[in-house]
Amino acid sequence: MNFLFVLAVGLLAGTISGIVGTGSSIMLMPVLVYQYGPKQAVPIMAIAAVMANLSRILAWWRDGIMLAAGVSLLWSATS
Repeated sequence: MNFLFVLAVGLLAGTISGIVGTGSSIMLMPVLVYQYGPKQAVPIMAIAAVMANLSRILAWWRDGIMLAAGVSLLWSATS
């Protein structure tokens, strides 16, 4: 039953995040902490963030954005 509740909230959070553009982790993290505890919720959200960012990289790669431009932007943002 816990899985179905998390799945429903995840689908709702993903839908709202897709419309608004951000915010799914803000909605999903409290539910994960409530259901599984913080020790399990944090790695789950970390894996979800990595997967989301990898999908964005693949989508940008298909659109023809150069990897060198992205790396230089990342380098300048962290310096």
